[in-house]
Amino acid sequence: MIFTATFFIKGKCFDTNDMVFLADVQKRFQVNGFYATYWCKLYATHNKRNPKYLLVRRKSLDVYDPQLIKESEAKALLARYRYDIFLKRFGEQEVPA
Repeated sequence: MIFTATFFIKGKCFDTNDMVFLADVQKRFQVNGFYATYWCKLYATHNKRNPKYLLVRRKSLDVYDPQLIKESEAKALLARYRYDIFLKRFGEQEVPA
C-alpha cells in the first residue's frame, strides 16, 4: 500500500513523498496504561549528513501518529525487522541492542 501524508512536527514539515521508505517495523506503545504493539512505517530524510527518522503509526482509519525517532532507535528497529536494509544503509557495524 502506498502511503502519502504530510506531518508538521516541531515546526518542520515532513512529507512522506519526499522521504525514503525504509521498512514496516513493529513498536510497542503505551495506550491507556497498557502496552500494545503496532506495525509502523519507518521513513528517513534524504539528508546523508544528518538524517531524520520518522515513524508513523496508524491509530485508526484516517488517524496517524507520527514520531521523530533517534538514529539509534531506527538502527535497532531495522536490525530486528529488516537486517538487509540495515546493512545497505549503515554497512557492517555492531548491531544495536
